[in-house]
Amino acid sequence: MLGYRVLTPSVYVNDSVQVEVYWRSDYPIYENYTVQIEVIGPDGQGYGILDTYPGDGNYPTTDWMVGQPFKDHYGVRVRSNFPTPGVGHIKISVSYNKPATVSNIFGAFAVHTHDVPSLNNAISANTAARFGDHLLLRDAQTQLSDPHTLAVNLLWQASGAMPDGTVFVHVVDPQGVMLAQKDTPPLQGAYPTSAWLADDVVSDSYNVMLPTLPAGLYTVQVGVYDAAIARWPLSYSDAHIAQNDILTLTQMQVDAQGTITLQALYPPSR
Repeated sequence: MLGYRVLTPSVYVNDSVQVEVYWRSDYPIYENYTVQIEVIGPDGQGYGILDTYPGDGNYPTTDWMVGQPFKDHYGVRVRSNFPTPGVGHIKISVSYNKPATVSNIFGAFAVHTHDVPSLNNAISANTAARFGDHLLLRDAQTQLSDPHTLAVNLLWQASGAMPDGTVFVHVVDPQGVMLAQKDTPPLQGAYPTSAWLADDVVSDSYNVMLPTLPAGLYTVQVGVYDAAIARWPLSYSDAHIAQNDILTLTQMQVDAQGTITLQALYPPSR
């Protein structure tokens, strides 16, 4: 295989991803090899497969001319159970007898679904906090899933193309000292922001492990940074909870018995 090209950088489930592959034989081939094209999900599992012969059977490997490159085209349907939204890759295997003689994983393409989270109860796009140029935080919910785990659910919407970003969720004390954190790209890296389409709506969850906290008032904060650890600029009308490109989502009160009470600051009461 000399090279490849993914012709469909963005597809929906049940659609086909189109791939061009460039082949060349450096020696005579006396067996008729098969080509297998497989869609690989962000979890490493397969979500669509095509078994075929080069040239759709019209150009078997036994007919290949030594040193003569040629281009072949393949289309593979992405199954409906692909974990959307997410980024898929293509696995190409060449074999005469099972298992595959040669196997490569390459390319990247975004897979979307038409079933998107609802925005019915979300803050409007015009008033939502905006990170960078095109990442809107349309809703946020913070709750304790157990006494030592803070579950933060964020509902994002893209208004345009973006670079890759990492989301951070921090718990800080009144002096601004960080006591707990979770930093990860959206969906644990399965769907980087550079793959999002305009108007994509993505529901994302972060579990923050809490240490034993003394009585006091703490805050839960969120922000986004790039590969150079530079924070994305934050635009929001309430300067009390939007400072230094960090948005305060929740106040967390811990009493003398260790009981935690949460008060949401963002989005504002609707």
